[in-house]
Amino acid sequence: MSNWSSCVYNNKKHLMTKTLQFQTKRSRINYTIIIYLLSKIYKNLMTKNSCTTRELYYGDTILFKHCNIVRKALIDICCLLGTKSWELGYYIIF
Repeated sequence: MSNWSSCVYNNKKHLMTKTLQFQTKRSRINYTIIIYLLSKIYKNLMTKNSCTTRELYYGDTILFKHCNIVRKALIDICCLLGTKSWELGYYIIF
């Protein structure tokens, strides 16, 4: 599989399609971030804990580089799953 599609909300709350292409380094990193966050979401749901995006960022600053990367990836995941971040136990703090 050479690409992977997900959806994100833009500023106007309209859905748009976002494609991750595995040929580019940035897309491979984004895919890694999404898989990492999905594992954290699963762990939090099983233990009934909650977390903020800032806590996720400081958990692995080498992977994320900036706190906004965590926020954007979490929004992508919420769109993929059709849910809100707080239903997954994560709170997006700007």
